[in-house]
Amino acid sequence: MVMQMLNAGGMPLLTDEHRPADDHNPRGYYEYEPVKRIESDTSWLPQAYGKAVKVVIPLVRVIAAMELHATVLLVMRDLDSVLASQKRMIEADGGVVSQEEQDQLRVAFQTEQAQAKALLNANRHQKLVVLRYEDMLANPLREANRIAQALPACVDAAAMAAVVDRSLNRSGN
Repeated sequence: MVMQMLNAGGMPLLTDEHRPADDHNPRGYYEYEPVKRIESDTSWLPQAYGKAVKVVIPLVRVIAAMELHATVLLVMRDLDSVLASQKRMIEADGGVVSQEEQDQLRVAFQTEQAQAKALLNANRHQKLVVLRYEDMLANPLREANRIAQALPACVDAAAMAAVVDRSLNRSGN
């Protein structure tokens, strides 16, 4: 959702079409495949200058360890919502998720979130903006203004807020 917002607001994105939209994410993933290899290959980083790039939370520790001047928008989401969403996706693809697996994922997600936040706060080269997914759904213009104020690029907060679609939040939160 944040990448969609940034795109609508006029922020250039670094993405590819490697992972196309699907039933789970009908507007697309807005990812850039080389990001997944950031631990071993950073040759693509110069292409990211001045652009928004999606980095999933397990790889944030790599970004946080770099002397990379960046504004990092860390989107936090209610973990019950995340777990419910992942469970539905797995089950829709024919998989099964046990309560034990859910409990283990909760602990792993809590740890990843706390570590990412701490590492990013400790990096003097990076500006951290913590966003709550639920706040973005509840008041998209306020949160879009927070994003716009944090970015070095000029973006249109109203255009960003306009793309937020609460109906795509299938977790019920």
